[in-house]
Amino acid sequence: MAGISPKSRLGSGCLIVFGAVFFIAGMVPGFFAVASVIDWYEAQDWTPVDARISAADLERGDDTWRVTARYHYRFNGVEYDGDRVSFHGGSDNIGDFHRTTHARLQEHLRNKRPLTVHVDPRNPADAVIVRDMRWGLFGFLMIFPLVFGTAGAGIIGFSVYGGRRLARQNQREQMYPAEPWRWNPDWQDGVVRGDTSKALWFAGFFATVWNLISLPLPVLLWDEVVRHGNYAALLGLLFPAVGVALIAWVVRLVLQQRRYGDASFTLDTFPAVPGGQLAGKLHIPASLPVNSILNARLSCIHEQTTGSGKNRTTREHFLWQDEQRLRIQPHHVFEGTRLHVVFPVPADQPPTDDTGPASRILWRLAFSADVPGLDFSTTLEVPVFHTGTKPVTPSAATAVSDAAEAPDWRRTGVLARQLPEGMELVFPSARHKGMAVMLTVITAIFGAATVFLASEGEVFMAVVFGGFSLLLLWGSLHGWLRRSRLMLSDGSLWVQTGHLWWSKPTRWLAHEIRDLRVQSTTRVGNTRYYDLSALTAGGNTIRLASTLAGRRDTEALAGMIADRLGVEWEG
Repeated sequence: MAGISPKSRLGSGCLIVFGAVFFIAGMVPGFFAVASVIDWYEAQDWTPVDARISAADLERGDDTWRVTARYHYRFNGVEYDGDRVSFHGGSDNIGDFHRTTHARLQEHLRNKRPLTVHVDPRNPADAVIVRDMRWGLFGFLMIFPLVFGTAGAGIIGFSVYGGRRLARQNQREQMYPAEPWRWNPDWQDGVVRGDTSKALWFAGFFATVWNLISLPLPVLLWDEVVRHGNYAALLGLLFPAVGVALIAWVVRLVLQQRRYGDASFTLDTFPAVPGGQLAGKLHIPASLPVNSILNARLSCIHEQTTGSGKNRTTREHFLWQDEQRLRIQPHHVFEGTRLHVVFPVPADQPPTDDTGPASRILWRLAFSADVPGLDFSTTLEVPVFHTGTKPVTPSAATAVSDAAEAPDWRRTGVLARQLPEGMELVFPSARHKGMAVMLTVITAIFGAATVFLASEGEVFMAVVFGGFSLLLLWGSLHGWLRRSRLMLSDGSLWVQTGHLWWSKPTRWLAHEIRDLRVQSTTRVGNTRYYDLSALTAGGNTIRLASTLAGRRDTEALAGMIADRLGVEWEG
């Protein structure tokens, strides 16, 4: 049986030690925070007595304060000395507790007035001046166990789980040295399962950590805004707002999991081969409505990771994508939803490659359906490999799913009218409201950051963020307002574009148009959007329509326009 190499064991052990350091570093402040809460709770029934204050000082560090005091009191006829000011020892700069308390103690000292302290009747030598709980400081201290403690526990768990997973993978690599598609445990039985459960666990963990970290912010911001008039600090409310959005995300995933369960895809082609096809049976535990449309997309993605530590960034570049619209028929609804899905796999696209630490090729199969109530969606990573055998090239008839509908240019969001002078095609504004809303929210965040930086005197960063804000503002306005209109008439193409108003129509004769071009320009999630342009004989590019959903439907639109104009177009 294959095990873990000594080098891997050493790496796993180092990770455990590293995680333990993080865990301890987070738990120590958390211990003191929890201890202060216990002390505060027990002190609610302590006895108030008068004390004589003999000293009160304010120690100042680099950016922190600490109030100290000495006082004397009598309890049950016995004299005691005390120096405890509050249940939070040490110095800090959370709020103005130390300065206001010092000013109050100095007033008692100057006027020689008695000071009320609270004494533990079970241990009279234990007394405190301020027994109120400093919730702002408590929230700050709790950030450490939530961030460092959680990170440390995660590193330890990841190293233990990763070591066991690596051992099993080494075993599979030795058993199947020439079949790398069998190394992935998710593909062992030829059944690929959806990611809803995994996404739910990740979202739940991330939302919990985020909200626990951002929970103290409203308390801290209240002090900054109300007492110090720092209204720019309200920008910090973005973090709790993001936390609310994360909770909504988790709730949606929970509801989706309860309604649909985890979809699975049983591979008929294990693995799929470039130049052949990807075929299999999709099973959704819940029944989708008959005649509803299930969108299926197969994508080849180059995933790259750059940087390290907090600067580590992972980006996805879509190398190729194909989509189908599958109409649910009555015979598909049996013990859930079952249908056969087939996609051609281009020979010129790279196979799955997960060997590089910072670069990998993956093939993703995504399904989604807009149905009454909660929509359905799931993604699956499928194996595409060169097997050393010549793939069977699918014909046009066999490379289509059993429920696939033919491409239809009317599904691109175009409004078509047949007029006496020809065909009018109108692409209205705000066709993709989800994309426009997302851009608008991001624009608002960058705009708020710009205002905050400007108010703090950070001119350079304010200019940088302001520049991004203007670009995002243009993009959001483009998403809400951009529209275009085409007129196909008597061998001519009339083009009009506009936002708030139409531009002057431009006429192009059919013989002036050399070709039509469909290009992918934007991606939201697993969906790519396309622009349709015309190339003139003079080398000019005319944008006819933008952000069209669906490559096949967009190509069908280009084919219809080319046919109307008598222009040759091969797609």
